[in-house]
Amino acid sequence: MNEETKQEEAARKEGVLEYFHYRGSLERAREVLRLFQAAKKAASIYPPHHEMCLHAFGEFMQGFHDFLARRDSFSLQVVGDEFFFEGRLMARESVLYYPLIREFQEKEVGGLNISGGLEAQEFTDFLYLLNRSAEELRARGGLKRLMEAAAPRSCAPGAASSATWKNRPRAWSAPRRGRNTTRP
Repeated sequence: MNEETKQEEAARKEGVLEYFHYRGSLERAREVLRLFQAAKKAASIYPPHHEMCLHAFGEFMQGFHDFLARRDSFSLQVVGDEFFFEGRLMARESVLYYPLIREFQEKEVGGLNISGGLEAQEFTDFLYLLNRSAEELRARGGLKRLMEAAAPRSCAPGAASSATWKNRPRAWSAPRRGRNTTRP
């Protein structure tokens, strides 16, 4: 093999590795979002120490810690009517969790940011604040103000955005389809 062929082969392998790395992180992010939604739903129905809540919170914490094995934090943005993870559209989740997107929009939440130091009680407090009605949150100064008063350190709502899919930041894109098939 000549030097140019080796470089092209290395670039192709790097592209394939990047693709699989992205797919793996996207699958883990999907799982965290699914577990978040389940815990949020349980918190909207049951009191904090109910068996269903404890189970849902525990499942989320376990899934989140699995996610943290490869990341420092979880950040999900809402742009228009879609979820974005690492600047990439999560089309399936945007459809599956559309009511969550609408709720975030009503409560002026532009996304979800959770860092690695998350503790179970802090997560529980965050969910019960998030489950308050949009009117109650507005009357109390908004979710961000309530969270600052409650002093959660690892959970934070993202800033509300007026961006839409059409005027999204240039770095954001739809997920690539298929494998990286760049060949010489």
